[in-house]
Amino acid sequence: MTKLDDFLNSIRDGTWHNFTKLSKKLNIPLNQLTKISKFLSEQDILQYEEKLKWVKLNPEWKPLLVQEEQEEEKMEHKPSIATIIIPTQGSISIQNIHITNATDRDIELWIRACKKRVELAISKIE
Repeated sequence: MTKLDDFLNSIRDGTWHNFTKLSKKLNIPLNQLTKISKFLSEQDILQYEEKLKWVKLNPEWKPLLVQEEQEEEKMEHKPSIATIIIPTQGSISIQNIHITNATDRDIELWIRACKKRVELAISKIE
């Protein structure tokens, strides 16, 4: 996601937002945030109070941003699933994770990943 996307997502509720807080939250320098806000205000996308340093999204644009959010939520996320058997004293590397079986039995590792969540289950093999 770009800084502009982050900015628009932060003000999509249609209420007034303080520049200093937005600058800190989004990690955007205040002068850059001012330039972006002036430009978007000229395009009638947002309302910008230069003296007060407050900004808010124009109500006409709110349905578009909310619709995009709802479409993202509706997208079906199919989980990735894997089962791995690690022999006794064996090791395996998955991306940046190194897993070692330090037991005296083979173990079975079940991995399920969906969106930002990863689930692990470990069982011993009889």
